Amino acid sequence: MEVPWRTVSLRFEGAVPEAREMGFWVLGSLAEFEQAFGTREFRPAIDFERELLVVLHRGFCPTGGYAIDVESVVAEGSRIWVTVKLQDPPRGAMVLMIITYPRAEFTLAKGDLPPVPLQFVFGDRAGGELGEVEYFPPGAGKLG
Repeated sequence: MEVPWRTVSLRFEGAVPEAREMGFWVLGSLAEFEQAFGTREFRPAIDFERELLVVLHRGFCPTGGYAIDVESVVAEGSRIWVTVKLQDPPRGAMVLMIITYPRAEFTLAKGDLPPVPLQFVFGDRAGGELGEVEYFPPGAGKLG
């Protein structure tokens, strides 16, 4: 079942968190956000009472022209499949000679998800798995 999601573009006060490697986070509270990124200062505000914030970091990229985006979010029981689009600059393209750390963020309404431990699986269109994250709603036990 397709899960409705909303793209957000976070702006951080101060230093922008940078991930050297590709990484994925599923955050259900401001405390979890602060633990993951070391700050509580960002805009737009996320209503963590009603929404989960999902953050995808592409990691270190040597030039401009790289990107990471979300194509779809599908729920199958307690598994949430997130299809990710990775973009590289075309071979020989003129690009900015600047180190970049592309990221994408989106929210999911907690009410659209089952109130059980969830396994988020991030993969590309070809079916390759990029990463997994477990999320435990308040009061839910561990998976397995």
